[in-house]
Amino acid sequence: VNFIIQNKKCALFDRVRLGKLYQSAGAIHYLKPLMVLVICPNSTKINWQRKVKELIDRSSIIVEDKFIQGMNIINYEALQKFATDTIVMKKGKKVKEWVWQDDTKWDMVIVDESHKIKAGKKSIRGNLTEQVCKLADRVIILTATPMPTHVKDLIPQLRIIDKLDEFGGEWKFLLHHCNAKKTRFGWDTKGATNLPELHEKLKKFSLRRTAEDVWKDLPPMKEDTTYLELPEPKEYTKALNTLNSELREAAEYYRDTYKKLAGKTKLERAEVMLKLKEDPYYKSLTSLAIVKIEKLKQEIVRQKLLLLPEILTEYFENKTKVVVFGIHKATVKALYEQFKDNSILITGEVKVEDRTSALDKFMSNPDIYFAFATMESSKEGLDFSIANYVIHTELSWTPDDHTQASGRIVNPEKKVPTNSNYIIMNNTIEDDIIEVLLDKSGNIDQVIGGDTL
Repeated sequence: VNFIIQNKKCALFDRVRLGKLYQSAGAIHYLKPLMVLVICPNSTKINWQRKVKELIDRSSIIVEDKFIQGMNIINYEALQKFATDTIVMKKGKKVKEWVWQDDTKWDMVIVDESHKIKAGKKSIRGNLTEQVCKLADRVIILTATPMPTHVKDLIPQLRIIDKLDEFGGEWKFLLHHCNAKKTRFGWDTKGATNLPELHEKLKKFSLRRTAEDVWKDLPPMKEDTTYLELPEPKEYTKALNTLNSELREAAEYYRDTYKKLAGKTKLERAEVMLKLKEDPYYKSLTSLAIVKIEKLKQEIVRQKLLLLPEILTEYFENKTKVVVFGIHKATVKALYEQFKDNSILITGEVKVEDRTSALDKFMSNPDIYFAFATMESSKEGLDFSIANYVIHTELSWTPDDHTQASGRIVNPEKKVPTNSNYIIMNNTIEDDIIEVLLDKSGNIDQVIGGDTL
C-alpha cells in the first residue's frame, strides 16, 4: 500500500492470490480519492464490488451507461459505450480509430489483469484504456502475468502508466529488449535480450512477490507430471504424418514461389507479392502450422479422454476435492458428464453470477469433489482454495496460464502441501510444447522475477 501511495503510476505484478485487490483497496482507503475507476475483465467485476465493500466499506457501481461521482467498475468491453469510431488521417491515409468521448477526470484508475491490453492499431481495448488513463492523476496496473508470451507484451502496459519513455520509447524498447530485426516477412519483435537490465528498470515502479516471499510458512506447491502412453498410437501417427506432409507441401510452394521472383525487377516482385496476398491458399499458409498443430493436440486430447476418467475415479473414491483445468470447453464438458452428480462446470458460456454460485457449491458442499473449468474462464478472480489438487489436462502455449490456474488453490491458512499435476502423453508433440513453455518461463523469470513453471 505504501508503494502505491509513493508512486502515482505503478504496477503490482505479485503472484496469484497475494492480494493485489486488497492492496489497491488499502490505497483507496488511505488516499480517499473521490473519482475512482476500476477497469477489469467481466468475470471479476462482481468480485471487485463485493471485496471493496467488505474491506473498506466503500460502495461502488458496475457501470452500465453512465459514470457516477464515486467509485465505478467497468469491464473492458463496456468501454466502447463511451467512445466513437472515427475516421482520422494518419500519414496521409484514412484510418478508423476509436476515440474516448467522456471527459471525466479520474483521481485514480485501476487496470486489473492489465496483460489483457494488447498493442497495435486494431486493439480497441488497449487504445481506449490508454485514453482513459491519460485523464487520471493516479494509475495502477495489476496482473500476475505481465509478460504472457513475449517481452513486447509489456509495451502497452508501460504506455498506460507513462513509463515507456524511460526505455527510450517503443522502438528503442523493441530494438534493445526484443531483438527487433527485419525479415522478408516484416519485422520480427518476438525476441528477448538484455533481460537483467530490463528487470532492474522495472523494479523502479513495480512490485513482484511470490507466495514464498509473503507467506514464509506456506508449504511449497508440488508440481508433478504424469506421463501416459497413447491408447491408440496408430491414430496419432496418422495425424502426425498428415501434418508433416502438408508442411512439406507448403515449404515446396514457398520455395517455388520465391524462385520465380529471381531475375525480376523490384516493381515486378512487388506486383507478384501483391497478387499472392490475395491468393486464399497463400494466405492460409501463414497459419498452417498453428492450425495443423492444434489438430494434433486435439487428437491427443481425444485419447486423453479415454484415460482420464480412470485417473479421476481414484480422487472420487478418496473423496478428494480437485480442480481440473482444460483449454477447450469440449474437454471439461466431457469429463463433467462422467461425474455430473459430484462436480461443477465453469466455462466461458457460464454467466458470471452462475460461476459464483457454482463456486460456492464447490467450496461448501462436501459431496462436490470436482471443479471442471476452462483456464480462460477460471484462472482469474476465482477462489478454489478448498481443494489441494489441480490437474492440467491440456497444455497452453503460455506458461503463466498454468501458473495462474494452479494459484487458484493457494491459501495462506493451509498447512498442507498443494499439488499441481500435468497430464502428458509420452512421445508426442506435448514433449516439444513443454520445452517451449520452459524456455518462455525462463525469460519471464529473468524479467519479472519469481518462479513461473
